[in-house]
Amino acid sequence: MWITDGCVHIDFTIQWKCSHICIKIKKTLFKNNLQNISFMKTIKIKTQIKSCPAHRVKKIIKRNKEQFDWGKIDLIDIIPEKKTQKLPILFAPGWSITINTIQDTLTYLVDCGYRVLSLNHKRVGGVKHRSEEDRKATSILAILNRKEIEQVDAVGYSEGCTNVLLAAQMQPEKFRHIVLMTPSGLTSPESVMRLSKGFLVDLWDIRNKKDKRTKRCRIVWETVKYILANPIRSYKEVNEVANTDLIKLLKGLNKTHIKVSIIHNIEDKTFDFDAVQETLQKAGADIYINEFYAVSGRHFGLIKFPRKYMDYVAYALEHFDKLDNKTTYYCKHCKK
Repeated sequence: MWITDGCVHIDFTIQWKCSHICIKIKKTLFKNNLQNISFMKTIKIKTQIKSCPAHRVKKIIKRNKEQFDWGKIDLIDIIPEKKTQKLPILFAPGWSITINTIQDTLTYLVDCGYRVLSLNHKRVGGVKHRSEEDRKATSILAILNRKEIEQVDAVGYSEGCTNVLLAAQMQPEKFRHIVLMTPSGLTSPESVMRLSKGFLVDLWDIRNKKDKRTKRCRIVWETVKYILANPIRSYKEVNEVANTDLIKLLKGLNKTHIKVSIIHNIEDKTFDFDAVQETLQKAGADIYINEFYAVSGRHFGLIKFPRKYMDYVAYALEHFDKLDNKTTYYCKHCKK
């Protein structure tokens, strides 16, 4: 079935094997902002979202180092001057993404009325764990406890999705909703070489007409500093990203109150969109995903177009309350 209005083109197969409608997406192309696909008993497709106010709100930006027994953590805490009833947002950055890279992007999310926190993970020392991902998850919880924040909505980006889900398994009471942006672990296992190639291809895409090199140069410089600060740890992190099983982590949240949605870029070269679809299809009813958002763009889209992508995040967070308790992504009878 194709919608041939020039905005949305969807090719899907419907299989009547049970009371559910089972859908396999083959290709999605669109010109509008957002496509929302709900895998429930009916199909919902939304090509537009209600954007945040275009004007920038006044905000307080606090950057400091928090001291713990195992070392210091660089933290950014952005607070809108006008108080809001919304839960704070914990933004878990991806591999090599630092506060310097992401600060401008996060300010757009504050314009939507949220207090936003993020951090730089330690390159030397830190909490001792059997894996780098567990270490980062513990750092996230340490920040929430230090700030005396009872509960947050979390946004994970790339590798940060794994960190957030691990933290949610350790202390589920700290999290209400989680949005995963272009998550790692849904195309695993991957080779480090292929993952690095896709990362570089997506990195080259960070440019636009007004500013062709500034954003790309900034992230390249921050990535180089990130790697050189601890090359051994950097390789371990990439290797864990390449072999992470996000489905296993999602299964671990089945018995909790936490709701999860996914935003993924269709043209992503780091974590291939088609491979993600295949992985989720195989997982079937073993996992619960409230909403899956297919977004036109590459892996670093949120840095290239910060306003647009923060609108996606704000929409996903606000849309949680409108959903039923839990919905399955694919029907279990479609697993082959």
